[in-house]
Amino acid sequence: MRNQMLQNDNSSLTSSIAASLSSPDADIERYSHPEIQHYKPMFFDANRLKLFVGARDHILVLNLKDFTTTNKRDYYIPPTTEKKSKCHMKGMKPEECHNFITTLLEIPTMNYKDKQILVCGTNAYSPECEIRRLTDSFEMVSKSISINSYGPYWNTTSLLTTTGEFFYGGPLDLRGIDSSIFKQKEIVPPKSPLATYLDRRIVRSVQHDSNWISADANFVFSFEFNQHVYFLFRETAVEYLNVGKRVYSRIGRVCKDDPGWRESWTSFLKARINCSLPGSFPFYFDEIQSVDLINYGGTPTLYAIFNTPQNSIHGSAVCAFTMDSVLEAFRGPFKYQPSSSHLWERRDDNHDVFECQVTNTTNQSKSYSTLRLNSKYQQMDDAVQPIDGRPFIFAKNEHFKFIAVDLIKTKYFSTVEVMFVATIDGKLLKYVKWPDMTESCLIDEIQLIDSNENQFLSMQFWKDTESLYFGTEKEFIRSSVHQCHNYHNKDECIQSGDPYCGWHEIKMKCMRPPGNNLRDENWIQSDQPTCLPRWSKWFTCNEADNGLSRSTTNTDETCKCRKRPCMMANNLGDQHCYDGYEYQVSNCTRNGGWSEWTSWSSCMPSCGRGIQYRTRNCNNPIPSNNGKYCSGNDREERQCDNLPYCTWTSWSEWTNCSSDCNIISTSKRTRQCLDFNGNAVDNGFCQGPYIETMKCECKKHIEWTDWFISDLNTNEIVEQRNEIVMHKNNILPKNEQRVVSLKYCDNCGGHTYNFKGKDFLIKECSCDDESIWSDWSEWSICHNDIQIRERVCQLPDRSSCDGHYKEIKFCHSNGVITQRRIENDYRMNWTLLIIAIMLAIILSSGLTAIILIYCFYNNQKHNKPDLMMNHTISSEPNTYEEPEKYRITTPLNSNNNHHNNHYNIPSTLTRVATLKKQTSFRAKLDDSNY
Repeated sequence: MRNQMLQNDNSSLTSSIAASLSSPDADIERYSHPEIQHYKPMFFDANRLKLFVGARDHILVLNLKDFTTTNKRDYYIPPTTEKKSKCHMKGMKPEECHNFITTLLEIPTMNYKDKQILVCGTNAYSPECEIRRLTDSFEMVSKSISINSYGPYWNTTSLLTTTGEFFYGGPLDLRGIDSSIFKQKEIVPPKSPLATYLDRRIVRSVQHDSNWISADANFVFSFEFNQHVYFLFRETAVEYLNVGKRVYSRIGRVCKDDPGWRESWTSFLKARINCSLPGSFPFYFDEIQSVDLINYGGTPTLYAIFNTPQNSIHGSAVCAFTMDSVLEAFRGPFKYQPSSSHLWERRDDNHDVFECQVTNTTNQSKSYSTLRLNSKYQQMDDAVQPIDGRPFIFAKNEHFKFIAVDLIKTKYFSTVEVMFVATIDGKLLKYVKWPDMTESCLIDEIQLIDSNENQFLSMQFWKDTESLYFGTEKEFIRSSVHQCHNYHNKDECIQSGDPYCGWHEIKMKCMRPPGNNLRDENWIQSDQPTCLPRWSKWFTCNEADNGLSRSTTNTDETCKCRKRPCMMANNLGDQHCYDGYEYQVSNCTRNGGWSEWTSWSSCMPSCGRGIQYRTRNCNNPIPSNNGKYCSGNDREERQCDNLPYCTWTSWSEWTNCSSDCNIISTSKRTRQCLDFNGNAVDNGFCQGPYIETMKCECKKHIEWTDWFISDLNTNEIVEQRNEIVMHKNNILPKNEQRVVSLKYCDNCGGHTYNFKGKDFLIKECSCDDESIWSDWSEWSICHNDIQIRERVCQLPDRSSCDGHYKEIKFCHSNGVITQRRIENDYRMNWTLLIIAIMLAIILSSGLTAIILIYCFYNNQKHNKPDLMMNHTISSEPNTYEEPEKYRITTPLNSNNNHHNNHYNIPSTLTRVATLKKQTSFRAKLDDSNY
């Protein structure tokens, strides 16, 4: 999701020599983005000064006062690929198979702890709604109802009541012919269908019955008032079908708490809403287009736009209706037709069911009774009549589209009605209705968009910012409701009739009341406002020599002009009046012209291949209002001659290489090109490159484990250490191995190893100096098949003595057998084996041979050395000096329980302990091996 969008402020605004009816850029903000279209529904978050705007596949969040702020957000909500494919299969156009956002409704806080919003979209003709949090994350809370407009251009309306019930007016099917007023009590699908059956119940209009709602109904507005929900729409008049086809504007209503009967309303009624020019033969504006509801002083008033049909004379009107006139029509008699062959009749009957007095009942007989009344009556006989019995605004050859109303106070009037009207041809009209005046005054007109390329889709007024907000096909627009600075002098300001503006005597300008203080003595407004004369039609004109004339020839400057009589006809000296007329000038097409060339600039740079230039501007005059820009170049350049060479600085130091060996890095150094004054110039003016690079050789920092013994057999000891390489939080070890040969130590040469607990030391073997040793002790008693004797070093530093301080030998009941004796016996056994085999052959006795062979192998089992070690060595790798040699005097871990028939020799470890002078290696051994 993108969170920021591009800003487009390409306002096309008109200019005027009179009181300008157009607005400068400061009064209008435009927001657009090439990937976003169809800006339509709006939701105003007053607490955070945020504006939510629904568009095609997007929801934008803008600042209410300033679109240019950087904290804009854009939430991308497209349909799935599957939904798009199904949309194409339904026969829809590709540009319609998007998610057009149609509904943004705040959910009442009584339903949820956090502020949340209901978002509905077409979803590629598979409408869906969802609930989202009103936070910066705008996260979705849950899916919601699926009742919504299928198409982006359908006229539908929806609302959430104060109790959280959802109401919708519009078609319920893909073809758009099942128009209905629909209600669902809960917007979140219930988890328990049994416990919440009543909450899941829907109520709707009777399907395909024109007496209720016609199939071609177009809904434009809905609102909640007391116990009812009201809908304003236009439809084919069923009561007129006997004569022909005609569209009527309606206001319908239902009770909010109507539970329905078999999913049909029991309280639905509709009445015609009338907007017409009075007379013996009233001229009706039958097609309602837009509605704004203003609640002033506790009295709601509906302001609505009505148009003539497309196939008749174009005309539009604005009528206003009070809620009292609406209620009066619904309290009147019913319109009733006994059968299709009868004429419509005026009938009086009981209104209680339609006044929401008996709808909340579960009694079947009463529900049937109310349904019977609703099946009999759907229309009121009396129409809703407008205020003053006539339109506030009437315009020929115009088609109004949207309306927004503001009620304000002025210096001399407590209430002034200001009506803003957007037209189908892209204009914004500003009307004012002063008290005690039956006619509204047109005081301002702005061509806001080009109707050939764009169209209005929505319009709303926000009181807090005094701004109008417009959704269009291509952009979103904010326009201030007042443009006081467009009135240049006191007469224009006061006579303009703009209730927002007044003349300030001290500041000498037209402005809003300072500090909103209407009683400021220096701020002046008219106490007798009048309507300005109507403008003429637009015509092509020229503006020259501060005067205006009709255009008769093709010139470089053409304008659109219109005129009206000056407010003060005798004031011929007024700078905005010519021959008694005030002119408005718009769309002046002015082609541009070149200014003179400037002088040649100095050479840049002042060395090497320097250049100099000169320029001219297209401002004589400046092109405006689609005028042509000057043809040709606005800059000329030429090369300078005889300039000194540019020189390089010394190379910089090489940059550091990356410490990460997993990426390919380079080191670089640079130099700068200088002119002869020592100023830096573009490096292209010097010969050669300004940068050099070289590939970095990554030197890994290698860490190793300590050396340890990985294998030990009769011939050699194998030691190993592992390399530690950190990569993506995993250790990938490499290893090295080395072989340490075993060798017996002589009395005066080689090496020997000293053991002390779990440590052993290695040192060179040397001849013992017997003079520094005491005599050997007597051999100890034979215990566990070994005998021990010891001697003591007589030097003060006992570690200085060379030689052994302890000796160990094997023993048994037949005496002491030395290692050499064991080796001799071992050789003797082969002779016995040969003799036994020969004897067995001679005697030809299998039993004798078996006995002799068994005796040999039994003796061999006791005397064969067995070298087995399982221990861990920990050492520093640098302490090794090649070659390293171990001394093993006897087999390790031999079995002591088996004896030869001839010899009884145990196999145990002989451990020679020697005091050391120097330590060249240190390691750990596990005593469990001994």
